[in-house]
Amino acid sequence: MINIYHFTFLLMQEYISSKVLLQEVLLDFIESNDDKRTEESYQNFVAIIESQRIKCDKHELKLFMHLLTTIANDHNRSSHLFEKIETIILFTKTELNKFYKNDEIFNIFRSNKKILQFLFKEKIIHMDDTILNIMKSTKDFHENYNIYFSPEITTFTKKSDDKEMIDPNGNDFDTKRSIGENDKLICQLIRDDLIYDFNAHVNKSSTSLSSKVEYSVFETNSFLIQNPATLLEYAAFFGSMKIINYLIEKDVKLTPSLWMYGVH
Repeated sequence: MINIYHFTFLLMQEYISSKVLLQEVLLDFIESNDDKRTEESYQNFVAIIESQRIKCDKHELKLFMHLLTTIANDHNRSSHLFEKIETIILFTKTELNKFYKNDEIFNIFRSNKKILQFLFKEKIIHMDDTILNIMKSTKDFHENYNIYFSPEITTFTKKSDDKEMIDPNGNDFDTKRSIGENDKLICQLIRDDLIYDFNAHVNKSSTSLSSKVEYSVFETNSFLIQNPATLLEYAAFFGSMKIINYLIEKDVKLTPSLWMYGVH
């Protein structure tokens, strides 16, 4: 006769193994980089979701969405990362709206502005008083939520003259939101590792090479929002080796925090 504790242990092992497999298949889909492999890995992902009945279980679906949010927040941002995450969300759209209230879905993805923007766009969630109050009152939200989501807030409140809803960065608001990166020129140069343009820009603008990256409402990476970076840290985050070497040659101080940006 199997001891009850041994039986429980076996069940736990089986459950953990199933979640490890789910994560591996999910990452395989997200990291696939050609059409054939992407289609195969997506079909494998769908098969695992169906076999583990993720979409049928409210608790399991929520755990999976938290995993997806963590990957969206911390995974290297390849050009197709969010496209694939959006595909997965659409795959579970019916169940999300079936199991969870509007503000519950918002809270699952609350740490990722880019996903929230997609949820609003696809009408999976909608702006209401509850979400608006969360955006305005919750301390762990950066104040830029009110500006970043100003189109949705304006549509809901019908207060287009509200100063909080006005884009302070000029035109191309929707374009910059879709990119989801810091829109400052120096940040674009660092991300693209354009060393000659970077050198010309810092000399012309008299920018200190030890300075921090200027805040941008369009930044959607939670790590960069919570940890404002120096120019060197920002370059380490994006693996911009030409600019990293340039800054080191200019005797910019190396700090232990570089590890965190480099890992991300």
